[in-house]
Amino acid sequence: MPVYRIAGRSFPTKESLKQHIRSVRDQTPLGGTTDDPVLLRLLSMHPQWAEKSEGMTAVGTAMVKGTPYAPPQKQIVLLRGDREPMDISWSKLVARL
Repeated sequence: MPVYRIAGRSFPTKESLKQHIRSVRDQTPLGGTTDDPVLLRLLSMHPQWAEKSEGMTAVGTAMVKGTPYAPPQKQIVLLRGDREPMDISWSKLVARL
């Protein structure tokens, strides 16, 4: 059974890693920022991290509307100065591990 090690922390399953990220999201106030090392390391594994993080000031939370019919939900986002927060799909990153 694989063990997922990220930022010096071990997770026995992908689901346990997802639970950690969800917990960080839920504990970060809306519009607030986080410096959770596991989340930051996971996001840095994004194949387009260099371009997505250009001009980034922090990682935080914002209300994001996913589809025309879904209500906005609190999500992890990249905060980039005066621009709109940029949604980044951390769950797809976990799926690729």
